[in-house]
Formats: sequence, C-alpha cells, structure tokens
Amino acid sequence: MCEAGEIKEPQGIFQRHQLKGAKEQGFSHLLSDLGLHHPPCLELIANQAFYAIAVLAYNILVALRVMELPDDAQGWRVRTLIRHLLTVPVTVSRHARYHRAKICVPAGWLRWWWLYFDRWVPKRGIGRPVFEEVDSAASG
Repeated sequence: MCEAGEIKEPQGIFQRHQLKGAKEQGFSHLLSDLGLHHPPCLELIANQAFYAIAVLAYNILVALRVMELPDDAQGWRVRTLIRHLLTVPVTVSRHARYHRAKICVPAGWLRWWWLYFDRWVPKRGIGRPVFEEVDSAASG
C-alpha cells in the first residue's frame, strides 16, 4: 500500500476491481430496468431527486413481486414486472357520472388480476355513495 491509500500490488488491484464490479452489478437491475444509466437533468439536485423517486418505485415493484405474485414469477426482473403489470392496454370510457376502465390482460393472468382487484380496490355498493364527515367536532 502506498501512503495515499492506493493499492500497488497486482493482486490487490484485481480484488478492488472485482469489488467495484460487484457493486456496479448490484445497481445494474435498477439502472437498466428503469433506464437510468444517464442522468436525466443537468442539475445535481434534480438528478438526486429523480434517482430517489426511481429507487422508491423500484422498491415498490419488488415488494409487489415478493408479496403478491405467484412463485413462478418471483425471478422476474423489474423490467418484466413493468411490462406485464403496468403497461397493460386499457380502454377508458366516460359515462354520465362515472369513468370506466377496461383492462386487457392475458388469459393466464386473469385470475391473478381478479384476486388483486378484489383485495386492493375498494368496493362500492349499489346506489349513490354515502358521504361521511371526517371531523365531526369541526362541523358542530
């Protein structure tokens, strides 16, 4: 080792290079799956905010994969999750008082989508929605 902390032996240089490569491979899924190899903005603060949002989206998609998808989909990369779950064709139609979205999913995934919507989308009964007061102390 040199005084400045640099490695001079060839074996140490190769070990450091392998460590650097392993660190970069840890981020390769995040960078390549979300298209973040090049910073999108000229400002450092804007890029930091952009990357922070991207990491949050990445973590949410990985959590969705781990908690909600079947065992055969656990090996999927985030790019595959985006393709199968987020970029599905949707037709939106407008009616008198509401909007309707029809999601076009592959037949093999129809059961999963039904279970997902049944679990996470709020249900509404027949008739007009009931409006509830959030803070009853403020209204009186």
